[in-house]
Amino acid sequence: MIDRKTFSNLGNSVEGINLNHNLLRGLREGMFHPLMNLKSLSLHSNPWACDCRLRTFRDWVVASGLYTYPTVCSEPERLAGRQWDDVEKTDFACKPEIRVPQSVVFSQPGANVTLSCFIVGSPIPDAKWVLKVGVKANSCCMSKLIMLLLAFVMPKYLYVCIDLSIWHIYEI
Repeated sequence: MIDRKTFSNLGNSVEGINLNHNLLRGLREGMFHPLMNLKSLSLHSNPWACDCRLRTFRDWVVASGLYTYPTVCSEPERLAGRQWDDVEKTDFACKPEIRVPQSVVFSQPGANVTLSCFIVGSPIPDAKWVLKVGVKANSCCMSKLIMLLLAFVMPKYLYVCIDLSIWHIYEI
């Protein structure tokens, strides 16, 4: 990894940087801002991890006209070998994290029950609750909190919180 202040004192003196073959997996976009005359930035032959942490840097490289062929992704597997300028911004994503604060809920028959599922990811994930048997249950989305409101709890049924972007599943 290159320190974020590496280029901070070079100002107008640098027009090109060659970072090929340096085993770089990610960089931060702001580290090159002090280089006011930067005209070329060569980044190929590095094992780039094309996820949400690289998105801002990749977008800046492409928008600034500094992208050089053949800078390609090495990870994740679904993007391996694809050139940066050929990958959509939304594909530079990180696997969502799903947390269920209470994985077991007990209730009296006929009572209302609320199941919660917190999902965080970039881009913001879409999610839903389903019954394990395949019947959709009513759910509502409030920011990153997915809640299932049950007017009648079916005993011994398994409810599943599903992230629709990657099909990451958490069962309750």
